[in-house]
Amino acid sequence: LGSGAGRLVAQVWLEVPAVQHAIGVELAPSRHAAAVRAWTSALHSGSTKQFKRSRLRDSPEFRLASMLHTDLSSVTHVYVASLCMGDALMDALWSKLHLDAPNLQVIATLRAFRGDAAAEALSRVAVVDMTWNR
Repeated sequence: LGSGAGRLVAQVWLEVPAVQHAIGVELAPSRHAAAVRAWTSALHSGSTKQFKRSRLRDSPEFRLASMLHTDLSSVTHVYVASLCMGDALMDALWSKLHLDAPNLQVIATLRAFRGDAAAEALSRVAVVDMTWNR
């Protein structure tokens, strides 16, 4: 969520064989277009052929949409590029994930979700040091 130019979505799709469907959701049209262009370029260059695996789909999916209005009912793993998201958006996203993603197993986010409901629902929280939070 907040997939930007699609690099993480493409990398997971190419390098993690267990991933059967990778979806990038981006709100900004320019970043979404960059993701689609980058994936199309990678396909045409032939650089993805070395990673060919048996998948449910032939390519990752890039959606131009709001994460708050995207169907999350089948997601199992979510990465949220949330570094620049405000508290209100983080709260709305937590509510969306908590209510609409029944199969969710893992959330990776650059900012912690706030509140008691999030703390109670998350069975394990790992804080990972990043260069920007040192």
